[in-house]
Amino acid sequence: RKDPAKAEESFREAIRLVPKYVEAHRNYSYLLEEQGDWTGAIREMRESAQLGHPEAGVQLERLTKKAAVARHNEGTAFSKQDNWPEALKAFRAAVEMDPEMSKAWFSISVAEYKMNGGEHCEAQYAPLMRCIQLDPNNADAHFHLGNVQQHALQLPRQLPLPNPRAPVGPCRRGRGHRRHRLHREDLP
Repeated sequence: RKDPAKAEESFREAIRLVPKYVEAHRNYSYLLEEQGDWTGAIREMRESAQLGHPEAGVQLERLTKKAAVARHNEGTAFSKQDNWPEALKAFRAAVEMDPEMSKAWFSISVAEYKMNGGEHCEAQYAPLMRCIQLDPNNADAHFHLGNVQQHALQLPRQLPLPNPRAPVGPCRRGRGHRRHRLHREDLP
């Protein structure tokens, strides 16, 4: 009979006794994955990789992508409840885990739009640009970018592409300032 709680206790004890026990870290990671503890699973698989397990790097990448999908799904669930601040947090967490996840970048843009009362805003620009970098054939991203460019931006003709790891946030002019206009001082 399976007993995940006892298994976790045993893996933790093995690691406590021998901190460099590669297989214990790896198997503990699998257990945490089964429990949906993505942070813990990634931590333990990363440890296994650092200790030299030959397959841990591939498994770490797989886990990270699964965790990003899980966070994106969480954001989608929040969006269905119209809880846009929580949806935005989950979508941002997804792109932190997997910066190549085009649909999460697009979802960030949608959340920004919804949080801005259904008006296009400059906070949509960088996520849409990143989405298009990753998926040039995403017609919805091009459509929304066109709306942002038409209604929300006051930009020079050529802009550098956004840094995919840079945080995306509101205008630097501070609270209370309208988010839906981008100013030259807000550009990188």
